[in-house]
Amino acid sequence: MTALLQPGDHVVAPFPGYQSLYEVARSVGCEVELWEPELGEDGGATFDVATFKRACAAVLPF
Repeated sequence: MTALLQPGDHVVAPFPGYQSLYEVARSVGCEVELWEPELGEDGGATFDVATFKRACAAVLPF
């Protein structure tokens, strides 16, 4: 990851997840946004793709 990231980059990482997914980015100086699952009434957790797209759209030029 360190070869691809630069200080100031914006990283969206699933959370909970492997700690290295967000900590390596933080150590490089990236801005990290955690993508957390939504909990359903049945107790199950799902990641909402629309939430991920909004997080990416906030920093992408297109």
